[in-house]
Amino acid sequence: TLPVKSFTHPHSGYGGNIKYAIQKAMELGADYCIEIHGDGQYDPSNIPAAIQKIQAQRPDFLLGSRFIPMLQPLRDKMSLVRYLANLGMSLIDRLVLGLPLSEFHQGFRVYGRTLIETVGLEGTSNDHLFSFQIIAKAAFCRLTVLEIPVRCDYAGEHTSISLKRSVVYALQTFGVLFLFILARLGFRTRLFRCIS
Repeated sequence: TLPVKSFTHPHSGYGGNIKYAIQKAMELGADYCIEIHGDGQYDPSNIPAAIQKIQAQRPDFLLGSRFIPMLQPLRDKMSLVRYLANLGMSLIDRLVLGLPLSEFHQGFRVYGRTLIETVGLEGTSNDHLFSFQIIAKAAFCRLTVLEIPVRCDYAGEHTSISLKRSVVYALQTFGVLFLFILARLGFRTRLFRCIS
């Protein structure tokens, strides 16, 4: 057997599950915690490149981008609608958050201890919105957020968020951006505060 500890807990939504995993990793003394969406799209062979990036640059938050190079998602069979929506949303996110990232809505991430200890997990969603909130929180606290190219398989068997939930998620991200702007203007919210 592999020397891996596993934990079970009641399903509490995407964000709730990720927060539980991050908290467990931090309790066990981890400096970093890797997340790969369980939808079967992300290639786990991207992990060694992530580890190399961490060892070389020690970012607070490392994101895997499907958009390096920019046309790669289409080569990997991402639908044109999803591709254009992701590009458009990421452009707006980049302008508001001030992070020079190629995409903001990915399922390959490496959370650093400094990130978690600085931004905290309080006030974040237990649903898919968590994935964007944590990036916005990192931007607000001016932490180091880097990215590496990752590959996805859209042709094989996998699950994906429904169109309806995608639209709801997109609207919710605009709400997060609005709160981010207010926080930058001095109107602090529970979501945007730096602990240390």
